[in-house]
Order: sequence, then structure tokens, then C-alpha cells
Amino acid sequence: MTLEPTYCLGLCAIGPAVLIGKDELHARVTPAGLDALIKEKRSGA
Repeated sequence: MTLEPTYCLGLCAIGPAVLIGKDELHARVTPAGLDALIKEKRSGA
């Protein structure tokens, strides 16, 4: 798993945003929310 910064996902009005893979967008991601997303993906859910 790699975490990379990006400048635009087209969700400026509802950022911060995270893109997982090629098509799984998440908006209004908090630090705790990002941790939960990473944990979920690592567990294979």
C-alpha cells in the first residue's frame, strides 16, 4: 500500500478527499477517518 499526495481529485468543495485504487473516492476525510480506511483496506474488507 502506498500513500501519495495529490493536488486535485475534483472534490474541492468537499475536501479533504482520498482516492483508493482507481475509482473509490472518499470526501471530508478526517485523520481518524483516513486511519479507519487504511485499517479496512489492510484487513481485506
